Amino acid sequence: MEGTTRPTFARAGKVLCTRGPCRRVGRLSSIGGPPPVVPDCRGGPKVKKVAFPCPAGEYPVWVGADSRAAVAKAVEELAPSAVYLVADRTAWEYHGTEFAGLGETFLFEPGEGSKTISVWSSILEWLAERRADRKSLLIAFGGGVAADLGGFVAATYMRGISHLNVATTLLAQVDAALGGKTGLDLPQGKNLVGAFHHPIGVACDPRFLLTLPERQLRNGMAEVVKYACVFDPSLFEELQSGEGSALASGVAFFESVCLRCIEHKAAVVREDPEDRLGKRALLNFGHTVGHAIEAALGYSGIYHGEAVAIGMVVETWVGERMGMTESGLTERLRELLLEWRLPVGLDGRCRIEDVVERLFLDKKAEGGRIALVIPARVGHAEIVSGVSAELIEEGLRAL
Repeated sequence: MEGTTRPTFARAGKVLCTRGPCRRVGRLSSIGGPPPVVPDCRGGPKVKKVAFPCPAGEYPVWVGADSRAAVAKAVEELAPSAVYLVADRTAWEYHGTEFAGLGETFLFEPGEGSKTISVWSSILEWLAERRADRKSLLIAFGGGVAADLGGFVAATYMRGISHLNVATTLLAQVDAALGGKTGLDLPQGKNLVGAFHHPIGVACDPRFLLTLPERQLRNGMAEVVKYACVFDPSLFEELQSGEGSALASGVAFFESVCLRCIEHKAAVVREDPEDRLGKRALLNFGHTVGHAIEAALGYSGIYHGEAVAIGMVVETWVGERMGMTESGLTERLRELLLEWRLPVGLDGRCRIEDVVERLFLDKKAEGGRIALVIPARVGHAEIVSGVSAELIEEGLRAL
């Protein structure tokens, strides 16, 4: 691969590294209402299961400790010809031992820089070299990048194979690993290459979150704030009560937050599984501006959730200026994000002109017209098309 050392494969450890030294490792919704949440005996009494909708019906999302047992049972029931794992290197070093016995593993470097055509094609070649077939199962292991990258590999290898997501970050557990969206980035914009390809299951173990750096946790909290602002006034109020006490409650807090966010997303996807009716676009609050910020920065120096946090403030500010958002909501949102130590403005990170230029490559833009998700108030948002780039630029400069 360009810019990397030649990949090597460690047979004994069954781990492929894309670059660098190779290490061996051991083997409540506003739309439609929430789906049922029931105990799932596969992972023991601590695992709950949410039935997540997809065009073919539904698939399970396991939330709780011992999700490894749920994954193993799902693999056993599917009886694939072989299992292959595509894993974030850092996540694998922390948690891979539990899953290593399931199959051979391709490790990629953490971060948005791995969501490229180059890494994607390397994984496809790796699968082909191992004679993976249409009955093979791919497990995407890691955060949002793993879900996007692994899911797109599964969508495109032999025109589609089954895959399962093991989500190890808060951002992935509440959003990125769910719903079937997969994709790669181009230099011109984020997720410009992609496909809908739903997993057969998603495992969300809140214990994994306890190993995350603080900044990564806060990165995921931006998506939680998104759900609160668009769908859940009570969650918004709870988050305003202070991040210190919430984080101190550890696993219990994250499990509760994950379940609530998963339920909200499931309700939206049930109504609009492939983003054809516009309802699913509500989940993109903050993402139009956020994605443009990520692209303007070359996908480095800022996390996805941090960019979305800035995007939410800008898009709410635009709503207030257009008279569509209740007065004072921008400041309330800004204060909440600051409480969670998330950024609320560009602060000189990049040229505002570069951000504005990339707004026109957003997937919701049509005919040069920019569409934003605008919150009218906490718990209710609308998709507004025809927003002027000049107004968004004004918001970026004002904040």
